[in-house]
Amino acid sequence: MKVYWLSFVDRDRPDNQQLLGVLITPEDDILPAVKWAHKHDVNPGGEVLGSPWPDDISVPADCVGRLFSSWDEYNIHRLLFVGDEDDVEVTVETRHPATILMTPTGDHVEIDSEIVPLISWLWSEEFITFNSCQNDSGYVWISFLPEHAERFLTLLANCDDPYISERARKPFCLSPQDRDWLTTDYQEPIDYWLLDVVAHSDDEGDDEVWFTVSIRFPCEQLTRVMSALGAI
Repeated sequence: MKVYWLSFVDRDRPDNQQLLGVLITPEDDILPAVKWAHKHDVNPGGEVLGSPWPDDISVPADCVGRLFSSWDEYNIHRLLFVGDEDDVEVTVETRHPATILMTPTGDHVEIDSEIVPLISWLWSEEFITFNSCQNDSGYVWISFLPEHAERFLTLLANCDDPYISERARKPFCLSPQDRDWLTTDYQEPIDYWLLDVVAHSDDEGDDEVWFTVSIRFPCEQLTRVMSALGAI
């Protein structure tokens, strides 16, 4: 059975009270899942985000259609049997409040709420993005086609903000986990930007290999980056 889970968040509440509920629906995409929640009166309101349930993990029947009031309650009832049913694994992903946007190609995708203005601006300027996150280990993360990553950095390298310009001109090929190398190995400020390249190929055996370039900059620089781009 295909299922899709949703979580509902009110970001105006105190940090420990923002989660309004978690719901597992008998649907296979976020829009039908949200409609299902409305139809069955199990939508507590707030911002909604969701994800398809992994195909290799079974869902207890009594969990489908039930609105759990907290992650703790959800964990108690979410018994995820992976492989041998004697091995029970309970996992919870830390996700950010998100907004559903329509891409330039007409698809509906979830974008973390804090970076919706930036991603929307990038799309309006014909940038192609693949993945993004408002806080990936302390960084805003955006994945581009290589030529679009070059264009993004070039725009910022030539902006009127010297602080942003300097960082856009000199990103370091490091993961967030290796950020300390900026100061220990490169003798550069800890708030410099990070970059990495990922190779992709078709799972069906296509010979074509293509690349994406991920750019990460510290979360606290988001407003300054948007201002430098003219996005606000």
